[in-house]
Amino acid sequence: MQSIVNVLTELEFVTQEDRGDGTQKITNLRAADLFSFVDWYNEWLFKQDKDRLPPMSESEAKILNGILLFAKKVQPNNKGLYKVNLNDVQNESVKEAGFLIKTDDVNPLIEKKYLTEKIMDEQGVYILVELPYVEPLARNWTIVNNLKKKLK
Repeated sequence: MQSIVNVLTELEFVTQEDRGDGTQKITNLRAADLFSFVDWYNEWLFKQDKDRLPPMSESEAKILNGILLFAKKVQPNNKGLYKVNLNDVQNESVKEAGFLIKTDDVNPLIEKKYLTEKIMDEQGVYILVELPYVEPLARNWTIVNNLKKKLK
């Protein structure tokens, strides 16, 4: 139990305070996020394989979180989808996200159905992002991958 609390402290979900009498005070700083994650993960674990999206690796979650930075900068279309120019992502990702996102880096996310197929037009290559659907998935897979890495 202590190891999970230590990891959640590192991830800034909780704080720990030693009371000096052998007990600890643990404060949940992001209760809504943590409860949402637990609900999602339980649902994902118990879905049949055919009904759930495949797991997202740490590098895929990083790429998706980078794409989300760019999706939040554009206005959604009439269907609520955010049109993200992958050429802009490739050119600006180091400055905006701190790492390079190449146009082909999104291919595994497209194959796993986290993102739509690429769309080509005269101005470049695009993907459509359904932000309210994809953002929680990126956040949750980032948590899963961080927990796996830190609890080894």
